[in-house]
Amino acid sequence: MMVPFQRLEKMIPADQALANKALQASFEQIKNVVSLQLDELAATVTAIETNAGLGLIVGLQQAVPDSVRTAISSTVATGTGANGTLVLGDVLGCASGYNITAQMTDTVAVINTMTTTNLQNIYEVMANTANEDYGNLTITIPIGEPGYGTYANIDVAFSNLVTLAASNISTLVSTYPTQTTQLNSNFRTIANTVASQQASINGNTASGIDYGNLQANLQSVIPSFVDSLHDYGLQIATGEANDYLTAVANVSNQTGQAIVACLREGRNLELLNNSGVGVNSNIPAT
Repeated sequence: MMVPFQRLEKMIPADQALANKALQASFEQIKNVVSLQLDELAATVTAIETNAGLGLIVGLQQAVPDSVRTAISSTVATGTGANGTLVLGDVLGCASGYNITAQMTDTVAVINTMTTTNLQNIYEVMANTANEDYGNLTITIPIGEPGYGTYANIDVAFSNLVTLAASNISTLVSTYPTQTTQLNSNFRTIANTVASQQASINGNTASGIDYGNLQANLQSVIPSFVDSLHDYGLQIATGEANDYLTAVANVSNQTGQAIVACLREGRNLELLNNSGVGVNSNIPAT
């Protein structure tokens, strides 16, 4: 046990005691120094190499320069995880609704707060025109419908209907600025999600997955997958393994529920182990 300064200054002059404690505090910054013998520490310090002659390294003002970070970032896959890291949802997330389902649900809710009857009527007339309900050569849209009148052909009719729709959309944008911003944000997220996942599936080597050479019906991967469920359960960040597997597991049958139960069991085991509670979850050999 180290001698406290208040006791040490009674054994030796106070200035020497303070100097000794200062030296002790400095040495204690070295990890595991208290378990080293003095000769071991001396040999280690003597053998340590410096960065002499490496001026660019010695002169660094930050651990990773911006130029290095930019260069490395351009060679690795990026995603929506912490610090832009790739998570499972960035590669296979569409199957689980990652960055899609919540956005679509919110989109419907936002649209329901807007009066869009006129725009809906225009779209219905467009559908009727495409279905040749108003003729297949000359197009006659009935009076009372958006864009009513007679047109030489379907292209002329659609050109007028598109102009009507664009004008109506502009009115909606100015009338509902907050909703417009939210809708654009949702659609942008959905589009970026689909595009990035498609890039990964189509051979983005940065993600480290070669879809073209995956073996179908490979039975050996099933036990490996099952054995990994406890670990997957610990990956609880949004878009990671637990999030993805919970979303795609079919909990209407025993298999899907067993997967979710294993994920939860993995977190329970981690919790119990960390709190010092013993666990005995291995199935007996008999």
